[in-house]
Amino acid sequence: MNSINLSRLLRHDLIGLGVLTTLALAIGFTVNLLRDKPMPLVYASQADRLEQAVAKIKSEPTAAPVTLSQLPTEMDLSAFQAYVENNQGLILDARPEIFHRLGHIPGAYSLPREDFETAYEKMKSLLATNQQQPIAIYCSSASCEDSHLLARALRSLGYQNVTIFTGGWAAWTGAGLPEESDS
Repeated sequence: MNSINLSRLLRHDLIGLGVLTTLALAIGFTVNLLRDKPMPLVYASQADRLEQAVAKIKSEPTAAPVTLSQLPTEMDLSAFQAYVENNQGLILDARPEIFHRLGHIPGAYSLPREDFETAYEKMKSLLATNQQQPIAIYCSSASCEDSHLLARALRSLGYQNVTIFTGGWAAWTGAGLPEESDS
């Protein structure tokens, strides 16, 4: 085979590769645009995605903000245990829903940070009827930021009586305290 034929074959293969790549990109972008929730073309951090969801929810009419400061901004294990045992208010689990189903603090509702907009819509009526009640949020552990992000989101939506159980699920189960599961 001479170099001219080899060059022609290589050029033909490269053109074919370019056409296939372009076609695959066009199909991928089109399918993404047709999805209910298209994937963003530019990465957004967890906090940015949550802020976008909150901004979308805020554009809908909601109840007037309530300003209360009965709870501290953070609770340790003993304060949170008393909060749970005395049924002092709502308990929200900021972990992904699958973890909530596998095990959660008794009486806790799932409001995962990762799918906040959808989960908030499901819980909107419960939260609205309890807007003046205290809300305690927890996530996986003391190093998990989901509870802090969720608390910030709820405060910006008008829920001012929000606190964070800093130890999270790890501290609760580590202390051998009761748990529930949905399985």
